[in-house]
Amino acid sequence: SLNFGFCEQLTDAGLAALAGALSSNIQELSLDFWHCKQLTDAGLAALAGALSSNIQELSLDFWFCEQLTDAGLAALAGALSSNILKLSLNFGFCKQLTDAGLAALAGALSSN
Repeated sequence: SLNFGFCEQLTDAGLAALAGALSSNIQELSLDFWHCKQLTDAGLAALAGALSSNIQELSLDFWFCEQLTDAGLAALAGALSSNILKLSLNFGFCKQLTDAGLAALAGALSSN
């Protein structure tokens, strides 16, 4: 479990570096990036691309990451494994998310 709340200087490069260091053996992952205002879809896509199919419990908090859009949520949705038993996502105050992003997530969840 890692908490980066209010790290307002944290960027996609940092998130990509963290994503690149994730072990493929991780079964539980909890990351909090609330109020990291510089994170964008590129960072979320990098994290999504690094998610292992071994993850059984995933908790991601991107509360108040105002630059995230439907493209980032769709990237995450496409990376969700059917092995996930417990999922917690917080995208509160991500003001650019729309029905399209939610539909992408819903589609991924219903197919898993």
